[in-house]
Amino acid sequence: MERQEKKLRVDNHSNKKIQLGVKGKVALISILCVTLIGGIISAISIHTMKNNIRDIMINQQMHIVEQFSLHCQDIIEREEYDCSNQLQELVDTLFKKNYIDYAVVLSNKGIAIAHTNHSKIGKDYSDDEYVLEGAVEGKLDHGERWASIQKEWAYDIIWPFEI
Repeated sequence: MERQEKKLRVDNHSNKKIQLGVKGKVALISILCVTLIGGIISAISIHTMKNNIRDIMINQQMHIVEQFSLHCQDIIEREEYDCSNQLQELVDTLFKKNYIDYAVVLSNKGIAIAHTNHSKIGKDYSDDEYVLEGAVEGKLDHGERWASIQKEWAYDIIWPFEI
């Protein structure tokens, strides 16, 4: 009979709700607050790191484009005749090695002199305001644009130089 009474007592205790005292409630709230704050700090840190990485990549690409323009100007200054073949070779080698999807060298009238897509050499870009600002007006610009052919967002860099 004693064993049965003990079992009943154990069963009766298992149905009771856990009641927290003031210290327990404070501890639980503290744990929840620390977890919430940690999550917020983690989210902010991830966002900041993404922006920093993006800025570093943009700066690296801007440096590559600047070096590219200096190479183009050097080719133009050295050649007394049509230098489009040398510019095309430069586009093909330099940009394919630097993880850039495409590059275009335009005349000041907006005509493609060199392009990573060879079929677009000679294409007239003069109807594109964004391109014309760089090619004709000499405006340095960069930013995200929707690339309708690739159907994805692309980061464009317009770096004007004298031809």
